[in-house]
Amino acid sequence: MAFTTMATKDASTLALAMNVAVSLIAFVLFQRAKHFRWELAWPFLLGSVPLAFVGGSLHVSGSVHKWLLAMVLLYAAIVLIVKAPRPSEDQTEPNLWLQIGIGAGVGLLSGIVGVGGGIFLSPLILFFGWANAKQTAAVSSLFILLNSIAGLAARSNTVGSIVSEHSVVLLVAVVGALVGSWIGANRMPDLGVRRLLGVVLLFAVIKLVFR
Repeated sequence: MAFTTMATKDASTLALAMNVAVSLIAFVLFQRAKHFRWELAWPFLLGSVPLAFVGGSLHVSGSVHKWLLAMVLLYAAIVLIVKAPRPSEDQTEPNLWLQIGIGAGVGLLSGIVGVGGGIFLSPLILFFGWANAKQTAAVSSLFILLNSIAGLAARSNTVGSIVSEHSVVLLVAVVGALVGSWIGANRMPDLGVRRLLGVVLLFAVIKLVFR
């Protein structure tokens, strides 16, 4: 949506709505494949969901929102292009307060910018060796789902009109989520596709900055 003339605030609201549909599908498929670990997920959610609501209710200027979004997309592009760290063979025990703190910070940013936060959470879980790749994807999908719902709840007065106006985009996202989540839950993710998406995000950052 950064390539279009859509207002960044409206785009972030639509992105949150798309996150809800996509992450719900992803979570169901990963959970059915027995990759989900509730004991890993709940501390992140405890910190993030209230802050995502706060972030969604904040009124930031268009220019501040644009630069925040550009930085988030740049980070996401780098994460996608550079191969994610492999979890260690011996998984470590998560630190409860660190998990809650990470969740709170990512949740606040998610609510403001309109991202689900998974692009931040997943590399951190892998970096600390708290889970393997598929378990990380399962936890991140629930994290994105609940944070996106919280962010939308803070914007409830505009969600209906934006979603109805862009219902076709939402439908296409759902179809893509069904295909992508099945591949992610049952097949190894394709590094080439990740890097291609990273390049697309880099162009989106350039478009945002120079628009």
